[in-house]
Amino acid sequence: MTYQECIDEQICPICQRKSTVLKERTSCMLYVECEVCGDYHITRDIIDDHFETKEGKHDLSKLAAYLYYNNSKITSDILISEQYSIKDFFRITPDIVNNWYPKKFSEKIDLILLKLDELSSFNGDYVNVFTAIEQLMFCESVKSSGVREGYEDKVQIEFLETFLSTHKFIADLGNFTYQLLPEGLERVYELQTTASINKNVFVSMAFNEGTKETREAIREGVIKAGFSPEYIDEIIHNHQIMPEMFRLIRESRFLILEISDPNYGAYYEAGYALGLGKEVIICCKEDVFNKEYKTEEEKKYAKYLKPHFDIAQKQILVWKDSEDLIKKLYEWIKALF
Repeated sequence: MTYQECIDEQICPICQRKSTVLKERTSCMLYVECEVCGDYHITRDIIDDHFETKEGKHDLSKLAAYLYYNNSKITSDILISEQYSIKDFFRITPDIVNNWYPKKFSEKIDLILLKLDELSSFNGDYVNVFTAIEQLMFCESVKSSGVREGYEDKVQIEFLETFLSTHKFIADLGNFTYQLLPEGLERVYELQTTASINKNVFVSMAFNEGTKETREAIREGVIKAGFSPEYIDEIIHNHQIMPEMFRLIRESRFLILEISDPNYGAYYEAGYALGLGKEVIICCKEDVFNKEYKTEEEKKYAKYLKPHFDIAQKQILVWKDSEDLIKKLYEWIKALF
């Protein structure tokens, strides 16, 4: 679908559903509010190039599923071109989407259950997902030699509905309305406790102008290792910050704690993760790790400035520069997982 077609038909260019709001902000940039994909800006060149970025080309069905499942984690300018940027915006690349996207059938089932639990207001709630059923059920844009053209999504949806109902994870109430049953809730609890399938990684660190390069190096190392990094300051949500942070840590696969720049909140987040039994990778820049405080003035404030290295006596990943951090973090993650 072209840029102009999106405007004429008021269609979300990602999931291609009717948008709640679609406005042209400039002659080549749209603002979209979509019930499935969230709120974002997108430019003509990205649409007309069919979502091709410098990192590769997006699979639209996978991108729509990613945005739906991570709808509380979308920055409002997620797909804005750099030439229109007022500040640095987080961009979702095909690698991030592909790393997150479930590779196994069982992973799809688990993510569906987690999403239905997230959408439930209480245990036993009826959840209608008519507007985003293709994204919930991971319908892929594929052609089949044995399925009548145009019915591929229907077959994919019914197959998953049957599996979930047969195993008593959900009650299928019709019209894409589901109820999580006790067996489904038990599985949700197990997943929230272990986060064994989640590809999201919570990053705890100081966020300021001086840590931008470190942040991007961590992002690159995590993506290279096949995971998807999460930074709390890049997340939009309708909840209070602390409960949202706890939820993200609970559902993350592991946590990265970067302690080169003082941030007491990051230690708190890491302690919470350790209390849940999650792996915590601690990183520190070499010159900070080896810094000696010699003058009386330095010694006076040393306890506020230097990192605390006694976190559960864990080994620390010491890095020299961004390239070293990317390489070591990638190797560390691959060794652990």
